[in-house]
Amino acid sequence: AREKEASSGSQQELDHQMVSQYHQDHVLNAYDPGDKKGQRGDKKTVRGVGMGIVGTQIDRNVHVLRPRPSARVNAVGGQEAERHVSGKIEPWLNTAVWLSQGDFPVWDTGLLDQSLIGEFVSKVLPAPQFWADDEVADEVDRLNSLVSEGAPEEDIKKQKAKLQRAKDSSWPVVWRYVDPISCYKDWDERGIAEVFEVRKLTKATIQSRFGAIDLPDDIKKETELEVIEYANHKYVASILRRGHGKVFKRDAMFLKEPWEHGMGMLPYTFIRFDPMRQNERGHTRRGASYHGREMVQMLDESITDLRTVTRKEVESPLWVRLFPRLRTALGIEETSIDIRANENVVLYGGEEGSEEMGRFPTATVNPNLFQLVAFGAQYLDRSGAHRPETIGQGPAGQSAVHLDTARQAQITELSVAHSNLEEGFANICKLHLRALPKDDKITIREADNKHGSREISLDREDAEKYELLIQGVIKMALPVNRGAAVTNARLLTEARGPGQRPLLSDVAVLQGELDIENPMEMVDSVNEQLVVNALVDQYIETLKRQAQVAAGELTPEEIAAIAQGFADLPQQAQQALLARFQGDIPPELGGGGQLARGAANTARTTRGQQLSELQGGG
Repeated sequence: AREKEASSGSQQELDHQMVSQYHQDHVLNAYDPGDKKGQRGDKKTVRGVGMGIVGTQIDRNVHVLRPRPSARVNAVGGQEAERHVSGKIEPWLNTAVWLSQGDFPVWDTGLLDQSLIGEFVSKVLPAPQFWADDEVADEVDRLNSLVSEGAPEEDIKKQKAKLQRAKDSSWPVVWRYVDPISCYKDWDERGIAEVFEVRKLTKATIQSRFGAIDLPDDIKKETELEVIEYANHKYVASILRRGHGKVFKRDAMFLKEPWEHGMGMLPYTFIRFDPMRQNERGHTRRGASYHGREMVQMLDESITDLRTVTRKEVESPLWVRLFPRLRTALGIEETSIDIRANENVVLYGGEEGSEEMGRFPTATVNPNLFQLVAFGAQYLDRSGAHRPETIGQGPAGQSAVHLDTARQAQITELSVAHSNLEEGFANICKLHLRALPKDDKITIREADNKHGSREISLDREDAEKYELLIQGVIKMALPVNRGAAVTNARLLTEARGPGQRPLLSDVAVLQGELDIENPMEMVDSVNEQLVVNALVDQYIETLKRQAQVAAGELTPEEIAAIAQGFADLPQQAQQALLARFQGDIPPELGGGGQLARGAANTARTTRGQQLSELQGGG
């Protein structure tokens, strides 16, 4: 850790430069009017002015990439496998990840790191200690007592349910944010082999995490202590740093002894912004403003100089010319005068001349400074500091072309960062599956707006089959032509001709074109809607028949058919049907029905005869 920290000085300087420019508290080499006389300038006159270029650029990137990611598992094995994946694996992952981050916004903070300094780092670890708290322990003791006493199976089953609820309330997986500036990696032929994370913690925080610790005498008086979090593919350890920022073998003190995390892979996930080649400066990562960082420094310093000069020369100084001999001749003892705001000044004149007062000419700013600022701003725009497509602006033209061109341009600009985020989120999901206990399951009883509210249980045996099939999906926050997406979906799912099949299945199009996260549920929902529509159509036909009853358009045969099932109808249905006859109820339904019978006979005699009803019609 000491060697890695010592060799990363250049990268840390770059990281701190990016962070300071984002917060606009970077050091500016500005013009100081007091320098000419060896005096320090007035702090009110010289004040750094940041243009906010880095902050605006980074915030726009974060806005585009910020929509919450989701896990998609490529099912293999037909619709049954797809139904299992979309109904169990995906909703479990899409809920578990956000439960693991707790109250700290790991993803949002990491997005800012990715665009600003070039890397988003986080770690996932199993936390079985949360299942060892008092509540869970009490439920375990009760279950063991019931089993040993030979209690009825129903009581044991209820106690198991209580134990499971206690475990569910103590989520046994943690997903934590890691500061990339203080995180160091060691490599081998497989890739990243070890990770050293240096953190500054208060003694109270250390004791709350690791329990009561007998600290060495040389650090007992310190308020903050440095802790090294170490991890490789098998072990995790926490080490207290001693020796004034250095770690010596004799000084090593484990706050927590190395323990096997059981995941078989590194618990850290590293998500880069853009690739970085090895260089003599020692920079290993870069953010979105890397290429324009020096130009941003120059612009902020130039704007600060403009502000300083303008502020200093808001009011030009006064000058006064007095005649001491004239004042002596006039018997005036004062050889100097005080000039105060809003007070009159008395000047004298005579044969030798008159006393005068005026202002010095206002200093003008060097016009080259304005040209320099304009050049720098134009250069930064070309290097990507200003992307109008992030706010929906694009080239002039038709609205559809305008929107789609701007959207495609922004997707191209952030394609690498976007792809890295999706791959990184897939690895985070994989770590969650690896963090499942070997001999137990983790149950989620949470509501997810994409998959509904239900109970989902997952164990490692079921999860292992899907580790390599996970994909991260992030929809960029950009204007979308929904009409074009719907048209594409229709074309892809329609048959291309008689006897030909569509290009893609409904499930594939729902996911790929319309961004439906749970396509099987959507297919089921559409089928349910078709059934409802059919029932509505039948109901409409029933209403039409009832209207015919009210108008007396039913034939005697139709009235007889209604009468056969009339007695089996509920009372409310009978009353509603009789009300349609408006008081003229047919005898078959228990009424007098002269008008209804006459109308029915009239309808029969006026109805056109069918060929089968004619004599000799065969």
